[in-house]
Amino acid sequence: MDMVMMMFSLVLILALISRPSEAAAPLHNYCLTRWIDAVPGCYARLRFYVGTKDIRWLNASCCKAVHATLPGFCTLKIKPGVIVQMTVLRWACKDVPSAPGPYV
Repeated sequence: MDMVMMMFSLVLILALISRPSEAAAPLHNYCLTRWIDAVPGCYARLRFYVGTKDIRWLNASCCKAVHATLPGFCTLKIKPGVIVQMTVLRWACKDVPSAPGPYV
């Protein structure tokens, strides 16, 4: 009987260890957009950049707002169905004249 209980306990423990948790982490950690909202036209510039990958759409004031947005690893919802990592936008801003560098 002790051997059966020990085997049952072992199987139960292994099943609990190998089974993923039902409490899944959130898919996206959305950014606080107060700094981007404060710059007129910044969302439109970011949308155009994401659509074309052309940094000419970005300007220094919008890039400063992108760098001020915390946390740095958050995601920004540009438009329905389009979500961009803030680090991608920060790296794009490194080539914009008078914009802060990627780690400012």
